[in-house]
Amino acid sequence: MREYEQRLKRHMHFQFNLIGFAFLCLCAIGAAGHFFKDAIWVQYRDVIDIFAYGFIDNLYQIATKLIQSFVPFFLISLILKIKNHQIWSKAKIKPLNQFALIFLGLAVYLILSAATSGLITLATSKNVGVASVPSSLVSNFLEVQWTYLFYVILLCPLAEEYIYRGVVLQCFARYGNRFAIVASSFLFALSFGRLQTALPGFFLGMFLAVIALYYQSIRPVLWIRMGVAILSVAEMLIPLSQVWIFGIICLVSYGISLIFLFINRYNRLVLKSDTDEMLSAKMFCTSALLVLACGVMIALTYSLPLRQWIEQLISKVV
Repeated sequence: MREYEQRLKRHMHFQFNLIGFAFLCLCAIGAAGHFFKDAIWVQYRDVIDIFAYGFIDNLYQIATKLIQSFVPFFLISLILKIKNHQIWSKAKIKPLNQFALIFLGLAVYLILSAATSGLITLATSKNVGVASVPSSLVSNFLEVQWTYLFYVILLCPLAEEYIYRGVVLQCFARYGNRFAIVASSFLFALSFGRLQTALPGFFLGMFLAVIALYYQSIRPVLWIRMGVAILSVAEMLIPLSQVWIFGIICLVSYGISLIFLFINRYNRLVLKSDTDEMLSAKMFCTSALLVLACGVMIALTYSLPLRQWIEQLISKVV
């Protein structure tokens, strides 16, 4: 029995460190794409000036996102023997129930965002409003907007759900559903650039993880994420004086979703496992590459002085 426990711990450390290595690759590709973009811009300025700068910039981000997200985690899924066809499998869900889940996801997102903004405003005495409109959204539509909207509404949800509710959740679920939900949501929250979005992102991630586990597919959560992405773009476009519109959306979303969910009562997801989930959490916290990846993600997204120092260092080297 003692030998089995030691083998299990080594196996968990190996798998968790592989996940950590994939996140380190993601950070490295993303950082390289960000820091070397200016050098590429300078070198090919004459070519870029022929086209719209925002259009080229969005295409660059799309290409980086595709390589950064899918390549490392697809390779890791092969090593960990996670079946990708199960991640993308067709979920047994009625169309009306899918719409209900989308509305419920929108309502959850709005409530979490409002609650977090309120807490930050109360704690710091600063008004935390919605993000400003990106310059790409006020440029020529044919040149810029469609690429930006493709990136935000389609590509980002697709890539992130494959990573967090696909490969990561499937790997962690081997060692307990509760642990998988919390751990994958924690890593998902680290990918956000601000505390204002990270906190609701964590709880939204838990909500999405439960749905992904229930249906054993990321398809239902993909539709929810796309709906949330559309709503987040709308938040940037609607003036603060008309923010009450989101309150109405929230109430309508909850009303519609509760009606359909009540009519089609769901069997509760039983979050039980034979695995010791405290052991899973301990292995998570003691997997060196995974902990390092978490630290790097926090540093790159939340530490402005560190980012500025790295940019200065890169500029000197380049």
